[in-house]
Amino acid sequence: MDDVADRWVLGVMYAGGCLAIASAYPHILIVLAFGITGALVNVIVKLSIYAETTQDIFREKGKIGHPVDVVGLFGSAEFIIYFGAGILFTAILRDPRPMLVGCWAVAVMSHVSLLQRVVFAWKRYRTVDPLLLHADAEVATAPAVGVDEPAVLANGAHP
Repeated sequence: MDDVADRWVLGVMYAGGCLAIASAYPHILIVLAFGITGALVNVIVKLSIYAETTQDIFREKGKIGHPVDVVGLFGSAEFIIYFGAGILFTAILRDPRPMLVGCWAVAVMSHVSLLQRVVFAWKRYRTVDPLLLHADAEVATAPAVGVDEPAVLANGAHP
């Protein structure tokens, strides 16, 4: 739930920043939608991996962890750095362009991180059906089949 709360608070900050410069840069509303969906889908993917792969969860120093925690370029700290730097320089320079760059950075990096987590999950957990593992092993160990005899697996399927 920590990730969900972080994303909610940071999402409200992000939406406020994007809306603040929307009068000068109307396209930022599309960027806002892109960034929010990337961040929220990212956390949904992460929590789904947590829920479906309980065998990989570990506890270290009282905190629950998972291998997916280290996957992804973009977390709360990076959000604060990219978006926060945009806010800081916008306040110092009184120019909305640094915030525009920060909004774009959040939108792009949240999707890069999302794609990294999806690729991680696909590579690590793509075979979830034990029958598929069994069928692949049978095909790999089956002797070469001649032209006259058709290949049939134990479950009756043809490879």
